Amino acid sequence: MKPKQVLKSIVKAIITNRPLFIWGPPGIGKTQMVQQIVDAINAGLIEIDGVDHTKETFHLVLVPCTLIDPVDVLGLPYNEKNIMKWSRPDLWPTDENWKGIIFFDELNAAIPAVQVACYRPAETDSNGDRWIGTHKLPKGARIAAAGNRDSDRAVTHKMPTPLRSRYTSIDAETFWADWLEWAFAHGVSPVVCAWINFNTDMLYTFDPKSDARSYSVPRSVVALSDYYKEGLDKDIEYDTYNGTVGEVAAVDFISFLRIYEDKVDPVAILADPENAPLPTEAGTKYAICAGLAGRADEDTFAAIVTYTERMGEEFTYLAVNSSLSSNPDVASTSTFIEWASTHNDFQQVAA
Repeated sequence: MKPKQVLKSIVKAIITNRPLFIWGPPGIGKTQMVQQIVDAINAGLIEIDGVDHTKETFHLVLVPCTLIDPVDVLGLPYNEKNIMKWSRPDLWPTDENWKGIIFFDELNAAIPAVQVACYRPAETDSNGDRWIGTHKLPKGARIAAAGNRDSDRAVTHKMPTPLRSRYTSIDAETFWADWLEWAFAHGVSPVVCAWINFNTDMLYTFDPKSDARSYSVPRSVVALSDYYKEGLDKDIEYDTYNGTVGEVAAVDFISFLRIYEDKVDPVAILADPENAPLPTEAGTKYAICAGLAGRADEDTFAAIVTYTERMGEEFTYLAVNSSLSSNPDVASTSTFIEWASTHNDFQQVAA
């Protein structure tokens, strides 16, 4: 499933109260997608139960399955009048009005004893209640989990079939368009976004058969963006990018940067957007969009739209998205309002 489809599946699992297991390679944002849905619910963007969650929080409990033992799930035993009872771990909510997701992260990487301890919350009893050991969960608790596939050469333990059968399993994958939409809204560098838009294969170069220490996946591309925004001296540039996204992506990104640095003159374009020369190479066009977006403000945005419309609609969309990411204030300009009113599909994406 592409990321947007995974997000839809998470919502449906919450509404139907069915446990969901998200399978996928490392670094593609499985955990982040669950957090994204929780954030959207609390922002009032998604309705799941008729409750205004802008006022009543929908929670997320992240259970780090690789770091816990069975006692962290079930609690410590203690003696009360010669009867053994189990103390309640502070991971588990106690408020009967609590609503949210209990998310077992890397569940299939947990030791087998922990996996066995996690059987009960993934099913309901005859009264529709979920339990963790002897501890009853609130009615509003929803269960989700995620993990890497055995084929990813990650640390995994074979999940027992009774545990697997309790979950609806979906396979997550990357998709550059979905990632770019997220990246524009979360401060990823416009230059990095332009690079991925230019060469979409660079978003995901992970090969489980390779012994490379680094590779390009959404998580590492965000790290690349952080390094780029900070600025790297040329003597450490290659090694740092290589150590972040791997050799293939690092070389490709640096090549794109050279185009951006050598051929982009935003000042000249903004001074005369109707007559400034248009590039013929695709890489240069993407680089120009990034360069213009970095200078986007109330005074320059009209010129950015004018120039990129001469290159084609694809590049106008990129430039507008990148400009909004670089400077959200351009959304209040008359140029953006007029442009967006004639591009309904963009309005749907922006919403």
